[in-house]
Amino acid sequence: YRLQTSPQGKRKIFHELLKKGISKEIAKQSIEHLDEKEIAKNIIQNKTFPNMQEEQKKLKLLRFLRSRGVEENVIYSTLRGENF
Repeated sequence: YRLQTSPQGKRKIFHELLKKGISKEIAKQSIEHLDEKEIAKNIIQNKTFPNMQEEQKKLKLLRFLRSRGVEENVIYSTLRGENF
């Protein structure tokens, strides 16, 4: 449910679990199944920036995905594959 309402990357979820007192092993196990590329695609589809040039949109999405804890390599590969 949480991934639908407020999608976040593995890194951010991992740190949230650690803050709640969950051990590193259990936190790692709980995020293993997450597909960050799919999460990034969903975030991109839900974000719209009308009247913005393509490069500006990419930079804005890059910063937003970083803030959501998505890994850099996933961000770049996802943004390369998207059409704006």
